Amino acid sequence: MKVNIIGNIFKEAGRGFSRHLMISFASITTVTLMLGVLGIFIMFSLNANYIVDKIGTEPPVQIWLRSGVSEQEITAIDNALAGSDDVIKYGLQTPQQNYDAYRETLGEDAALLDSLDPQKLPYSFTVQLAGPEAIDGFQMYIETFPGIDDIQYSKNVLDFLTSTSRTVNLATLAAVAVLLLISLLIISNMVRISILARSEEIAIMKYVGATNSYIRVPYLLEGAFTGIIGAIIAWGVGAYLYTRVYAWAMQDTQLSSAWALLPLTKLIWPVLAILLVTGGLVGAAGSAISVRKHVNV
Repeated sequence: MKVNIIGNIFKEAGRGFSRHLMISFASITTVTLMLGVLGIFIMFSLNANYIVDKIGTEPPVQIWLRSGVSEQEITAIDNALAGSDDVIKYGLQTPQQNYDAYRETLGEDAALLDSLDPQKLPYSFTVQLAGPEAIDGFQMYIETFPGIDDIQYSKNVLDFLTSTSRTVNLATLAAVAVLLLISLLIISNMVRISILARSEEIAIMKYVGATNSYIRVPYLLEGAFTGIIGAIIAWGVGAYLYTRVYAWAMQDTQLSSAWALLPLTKLIWPVLAILLVTGGLVGAAGSAISVRKHVNV
């Protein structure tokens, strides 16, 4: 008996969905647009956070020591780095090692350094931090040690990416909020028309003893179906576009690069889950608005 009731509920939901195809199409289109924008912003935000995290850990912080630094000062800095929770790993470069690194960087122009005494170059520490959020506190701490001449890291890049990521997140919320409202109104209107078209049938169902849930649930499912279909379409279009963007952006970029994008396989399932849940809830919520207003049971 319960199986028949459930089957009838889904059948009624399908009938309501197919009875007003133009309104259903408008609803799906609006939900697809909303979820498409949401999906794009989610992908961008995940990539921005991914790049920020990699830049904060992969490119090292370079600590240059002043000329004439003493062994005691080097040891004190070494001990401070070894005891810092913000430091994943670090290494000390001698003047000779820094000289060799400069020559390698110059490539064919390395002969320009032939007259330079390697011992005139400073010692340096290369430090890998736990994350970009640790940089400011680490710099304030390490600058208190004597013997340090300069600390170099990609602060401007990190600040820009962090700010961009925050702006994208806020823009996502604003855009989705507007489209969410539009989607709710259209889905609510779709269900309202469906309810009005079946007003006599609903009255008969109430007369013969149909329960509140039996009458209401098909409309909620109708809205949820609309949202889920919109989510699947938005996900498919977003995945296709991301594949094209990824192929273009990664043409001259190594996967190990700090600027490499997340592969689609790392995004596709989390984004699908978010879009399906959001689409289903938006559709059901839009239906619930009309059911509450127009189905007086």
